[in-house]
Amino acid sequence: MRRTTFRVPDMDCPEESRPIERRLRATAGVEDLAFNLVAGTVTVAHRAPVQAIVEAIREAGFEAHP
Repeated sequence: MRRTTFRVPDMDCPEESRPIERRLRATAGVEDLAFNLVAGTVTVAHRAPVQAIVEAIREAGFEAHP
């Protein structure tokens, strides 16, 4: 399992993190999430490819950069 931190520039409040959390929890291979709203990041423990996580965040309506 890997841990990758993704910068999500437009995420800075709980209302914005919720759709990201829902989408990532539905993604196969995502084990755990840790949000830092002040820094605008989400750290993901995963077995899924990084690109799959970026796509899931994009599907939630946000850009993400590992």
